[in-house]
Parts: sequence; C-alpha cells; structure tokens
Amino acid sequence: DIAGMWSGYGWGTVKLEPKEAGYEGTYSSTYGKAVGRIQVQWSPQTRRWEGDWSEGTYRFGQVSFWVESDLTIRGVYSADPTCEREPGDPEHQEFHWLKGGTQFGL
Repeated sequence: DIAGMWSGYGWGTVKLEPKEAGYEGTYSSTYGKAVGRIQVQWSPQTRRWEGDWSEGTYRFGQVSFWVESDLTIRGVYSADPTCEREPGDPEHQEFHWLKGGTQFGL
C-alpha cells in the first residue's frame, strides 16, 4: 500500500490516494502555480508502479517507481519532449521518497 504522505527532493510533499485503477495524488514542488499531479498503476511486467505526472498543461511526463521498504520509494521520471517548459529535461532522473509529509534534501 503506497497511500499516504511521502516527501522527496524536487517533489516536495507527495500525497497518494487509492483509486480504482491504481493511485492518484498531488505533489507540492512545481515550476509554476499549477498543482503537481501524479497517477500510477501497478505493472506486473516490470513489477513497478508506472504512470504520468503533470504540472498543468505546460509540463508533464512519465514516472516509474518501486517500493524499497515500508518507508522508502525509489524510481525514475522523465519530462516529455513536447512540454512547454523545459521539454525533455530530465531525460531520466532518479528520485527517492520517504514516508511522511516533511520535505528533506538529498
């Protein structure tokens, strides 16, 4: 179960809630005023949570992560090359979230 509050450098506070097809949520660290949104589903092929992230209509991409422990999520994300803001940057970037709602630096 990945529901709850997570925190990570570059993402701020991430809040995930279960939905019919997986999990949906928000994150607080964005480039603009739009709320960061994330939507993931379990992939039995890759054995990871995979889906999309977005910040309004101007910045969006793909995310893939796995649960390392009850308190840690690790994964990678990328920005779509058609984004209005920083397209394709990052091409692939690793991230690390910790369970809890306070932001930390890595």
